[in-house]
Amino acid sequence: MNTKEYLEYVVKEIHTVIVATVDDDTMNSVAISIRGKVRDLGFEKIPELFEKNQYMYQIYPTEESMKALSALW
Repeated sequence: MNTKEYLEYVVKEIHTVIVATVDDDTMNSVAISIRGKVRDLGFEKIPELFEKNQYMYQIYPTEESMKALSALW
């Protein structure tokens, strides 16, 4: 499933699971279940979110790279 398909699925369904891995050891993984309605706000909110989390500019340094992102609410 590509990112676009995943976002369409998340918006259509009412839940999703986010998994974050600290390192290669699966014993250090964390799973968070979020339940509720999700809306895709698209790119419109990305600049505002980047201002609140400046670190994101290191990962997505150009506006072109930021356009690959979509904000969910």
